[in-house]
Amino acid sequence: MKPYSHNEHPLPGSGRKKRAGYSVYAFLFVIFFIISLVRAKIVHSSTEADAGTKIPSRILNYGDFSSFHFYLPMLLIIIFIVISFISLKKQLSRKNTALKLSEEKFRLIFEHSPLGIIHFDNDGVITECNTSFEKIVGTPREKFLGTDLKTLPDLRMVQTVRSVLNGNNSYYEDFYNAVTSDRSAPIRAIMAPLTGPDGDIKGGLGIIEDITHLKLNEDTLVQAREAAEKANRAKSIFLANMSHEVRTPLNGILGLLQILERTLTGQKQREYVDMAISSGKRLTRLLSDILDLTKIESEQFSLIKEKVCIRELLDSISSTLSTDCERKNVRLSYNVSESVPEIIHGDELRIRQIIQNLTENSVKFTSEGSITIDAGFIFSGSKDGALVIKVKDTGIGIDSDKLAEIIEPFRQVENTYTRKFQGAGLGLAIVKRLVALMNGAINIESTPERGTEVKCTMKVELCEEIQSDVSEQPLNGEAAIQSLRILLVEDDRINSLMVRRLLEKMTHTVTEAANGIEALLCLDKGDFDLVLMDIQMPEMNGIEAIKEIRKTERFGSKSNICTIALTAFAMAGDREKFLSDGFDEYLPKPVDMEELNSAILRLSPLKNI
Repeated sequence: MKPYSHNEHPLPGSGRKKRAGYSVYAFLFVIFFIISLVRAKIVHSSTEADAGTKIPSRILNYGDFSSFHFYLPMLLIIIFIVISFISLKKQLSRKNTALKLSEEKFRLIFEHSPLGIIHFDNDGVITECNTSFEKIVGTPREKFLGTDLKTLPDLRMVQTVRSVLNGNNSYYEDFYNAVTSDRSAPIRAIMAPLTGPDGDIKGGLGIIEDITHLKLNEDTLVQAREAAEKANRAKSIFLANMSHEVRTPLNGILGLLQILERTLTGQKQREYVDMAISSGKRLTRLLSDILDLTKIESEQFSLIKEKVCIRELLDSISSTLSTDCERKNVRLSYNVSESVPEIIHGDELRIRQIIQNLTENSVKFTSEGSITIDAGFIFSGSKDGALVIKVKDTGIGIDSDKLAEIIEPFRQVENTYTRKFQGAGLGLAIVKRLVALMNGAINIESTPERGTEVKCTMKVELCEEIQSDVSEQPLNGEAAIQSLRILLVEDDRINSLMVRRLLEKMTHTVTEAANGIEALLCLDKGDFDLVLMDIQMPEMNGIEAIKEIRKTERFGSKSNICTIALTAFAMAGDREKFLSDGFDEYLPKPVDMEELNSAILRLSPLKNI
């Protein structure tokens, strides 16, 4: 903003067109006047030359310099002077009217502005102010007119005024204490210098606003945000505690059912136990989905980058769901395009969750035919690209007007008491949000009674290095793992019994400890190949114990022992946290026997188990 100058704002009525008009009139008059004078002179000269000739008096009088040729220009001059005077008077009248109108506009703006306005001279003395400024400082103008702003106790205000008098625009925002009253208020002011026609500083103009209401709104917003954050933290703590408390007994139930299943010989009893295990896993999946959805919607969900082999991932998912497909006589297959890199960088757990959720949906709604998973890749540069996953089935299909609904939480095509298909309606909702987190997109095409195709794209990074041992690890490993000496650290008696029986079924030797202190004592006395450790325990928890194991010299080479966190903490971010604390692997409860065996197998090439 430039310093204000009245020369930059000409008054109405003094435009260039009017000035040009007057100039033309004056020019034409001067030309006419010169022509008349010249003509009069010529005629006078001719009269003198012909003085001896007898010329009628009428002609002589006509050519006399004091006759018509002289008085006509004089008359025109007088007429022009009169007309010019009248025109100038009208022009001055218009300018005066415009000036009064401009002054009245300024007065109305000055007096009725909701912002406080002050004028101070080049000594920093207040010479004028409006009513709004009186309200801001809480004092009648008579008390502060004449106040020298440079003598105020507010140093920031003094610096602002001095800067304006030096020709600079200045801004002030602070909690201002009025010197002429006991009123205090947060204000902000914009001040600019006033310059005269010669460019000299003639003072300054200040526009002041009382921002008390803005500060109150800011405080209200801050309090509301803090309250929301507090409520969100309370919700997270509640969900974490509930997740832990539900998963702990669920782990014991499912574990003992798995042990019972391996001891039964009757087909009918095995079917009952299998149905109980299936129901328990369904409850576990629902709990995980609710926690994931809550974390995503509260924006507390983050993705990690790790090496992912899509071919192995699809093989694992296919193996997991093959039993359900065989039971329904549905053919499940997957195809991986040659364009898909062997290894990519992405969040393996979430990519698995997306593909598995889509495939499980297809399994649920397909009673005959086939389900196909296709994986492709679109390169967008030398370092990244998009993973494309298509899951196509020959199931019941979905009406086109229902497609937008099914990707919302807790929404299903069947929403009545006579539902044929069970479920909470969270699978696709979580897929949609996970895909969005990966800067991807989801598209659903479906025809009733013919099937559905879901296509997802996910942004991933290319991996420059390809680990040669990724594809070399066996996928099914009970026979690949030798009998191990395992230290099981678990405070819950039922869970300890269940995990011990599962490990013994795998031919491992198990030593039990009830907390971190007992675990350290066991490590002091004996040799172990692997430690399975709970996190929440009395006296010394799992995190304290693993840090003690990793950092204490007394354990020697045992400080590098393979350790798996076997815990009911299964919120987003828990896995990363426990791995950073020193654990080599993480398994959330309830634990599955095959998952436990796979975790042990994954550690075997790392530390020569």
